Amino acid sequence: MAYSSMAQVNEVQVEPKGVYKEIDMESQLQMIQILSSQNSDSVNQGIKDITSTPNKYSPPVVFVLAHVLSQKNKMDEASYWYYFAQLRGRIDAKLCTDKTAGQAISVLVSQIGPPINEYSFSDIERLKGTFDDVIAFLRTNEADYDRRWIALHGMGAFTGGNEAIILPREEWNTVKKETIDTYYAQFIEHVYNQREKYEAVENEK
Repeated sequence: MAYSSMAQVNEVQVEPKGVYKEIDMESQLQMIQILSSQNSDSVNQGIKDITSTPNKYSPPVVFVLAHVLSQKNKMDEASYWYYFAQLRGRIDAKLCTDKTAGQAISVLVSQIGPPINEYSFSDIERLKGTFDDVIAFLRTNEADYDRRWIALHGMGAFTGGNEAIILPREEWNTVKKETIDTYYAQFIEHVYNQREKYEAVENEK
C-alpha cells in the first residue's frame, strides 16, 4: 500500500493477500491525489469535502489535508486537522490486532508535524483550545471509513491470511474512550511542561 502526496507520505508497496484484499482504499487515495494536484479549484473542493464530512476520511487523508492547509499558511485550521488525524489514527492503531501497524501514524507525524507543532506550541492556551475541540468532536462522532486501513501498514500485510485484523465492533467504544482519555492526559502534561520550560527561559532573560 502506498500513499503519495506533496507531503511525501510514502510506504513500501505490497500486494494485499487474504482478508487484506477486502480493504478498499480507492476513494481515500483519490482524495489524496486531489489534494496533491496542481489544480487550485480541485484542491479547494477537496478541502471543502473533507472538512464538511471528516468522518468519511481516514487519518492519512486528514494528515495530508493538514499539510496542505499549513502550506496555505492557514495554521489554525492545519493545527486542528493535524491533531484530529493524529488522535483518530491512534484509535485506529489500538483497534488493529497487528500492533506493528501503528508505525504508520509515527511516520505521518514525523513527516507532517514539525511546522504545525512549532506553530501550535507557540501559544499554549490556543493549542489547548484546539485540542479540546478535537476531543469534543471525536468523543461524539464515529468514523465512517474502513478502519482496517492501518492493517495495510503492519507486518501482517506482507504475509496475508484470513485472521481477524481488527477488534470486534463491540469493543470499539471502550477502546476509543481509553485511547482518548490516555492521550488527552499525556497531551496536557506535555503541553504544560513545555509552557513551564518556556516561562523559565523567559524569566532568565
